[in-house]
Amino acid sequence: DSDPPPQWPRVGPSDPRIDPHLDLEIEEQRRVLGMIDRLDDLSPFEMLGIWPTHDLKRVRRAYHDASRTLHPDAYYGDEIGPFRAYLAQLFRRATQAHEALRDPELRTPYVDAELARKAELRRRDDQLSEQQRERERVLREQEEAEAAVRRHERAVTRARRQRARLGAAVKAQIAAHVQEASDAEAKGNMARAANLYRLALQLHPGDGELDALWTRCRREARRKRAAEAFSRAMSLRDYGQGHEAVPLLVEAADADPQVVEHLVWAAEAIAAKDPVKGHRFALAALDGLRSEAVADKGTKRRPPDLHRLHILLAKAFVALGQKHTARELLGAIDTGQGKPADPEVRALLNSIKLP
Repeated sequence: DSDPPPQWPRVGPSDPRIDPHLDLEIEEQRRVLGMIDRLDDLSPFEMLGIWPTHDLKRVRRAYHDASRTLHPDAYYGDEIGPFRAYLAQLFRRATQAHEALRDPELRTPYVDAELARKAELRRRDDQLSEQQRERERVLREQEEAEAAVRRHERAVTRARRQRARLGAAVKAQIAAHVQEASDAEAKGNMARAANLYRLALQLHPGDGELDALWTRCRREARRKRAAEAFSRAMSLRDYGQGHEAVPLLVEAADADPQVVEHLVWAAEAIAAKDPVKGHRFALAALDGLRSEAVADKGTKRRPPDLHRLHILLAKAFVALGQKHTARELLGAIDTGQGKPADPEVRALLNSIKLP
């Protein structure tokens, strides 16, 4: 028989069960997995990798050849993972196939079918001209193309359904985030609400309403955090723990730089240690005080409070080396005739030596 032996089935090279780290060649893994997947469909002859025949010597030789590659002991000491169990299963089936084919009653139907197949092939070869074979080839390609179109249409339909399911899942997740954020807002937990609105916005970028909710809650959370940090800092200063209050004052100024008090106290606290940040806080505080002074309606501060803010900010500018600005601030709060009435202002002015 000059026909090449039938090919054992193989899975595709991208099958997720293939493990390149095992001591079993990739092609062998493909063959083993292909046979396992079609184990219930393989005939005894296919199991041994030969065409149907009554030649028991060929059957026995095929069994021995298959045993060398299917017996788990052929990989003794090798790391082949789950393939050891697969090989054991295939070897048992190969042994069963060999035993079964020794029975002529079981063997004969396969051999007869094979003889009929070869006879039919010869008959077709004799009848078909080159032109007929070409027509068949064209027809076959057309059928394959049509089948490919149908497969593509099915794939598009599946993808559309998957997108629809995904869209519904995303909408449900957004709704869940928004509901949790609303509950967090009701409980006053603005930080959690902002984070949940941010998660919802990530699922639906560009949503103006979600962006507005996130921005508002984030702003409120920062204001709340700033107010709490400032309050703790003032309490620490009241207890004589001014050093521990400094990082809290900086946190309050960074979190909510719209509040002049936060900027002033933070600038005075860190001007000497961190001139860059202290200068930024001091200038922002100065702009805030000037804006309040010229606004038609703004923060109505009590004179003693405003007085204190000017003194603190002047100290910050002195520490930053901006003595002219410090004098302007002090002059704005105490311009009495002669010497300033406030001893702290008087002492601060005396410490400023201008050329």
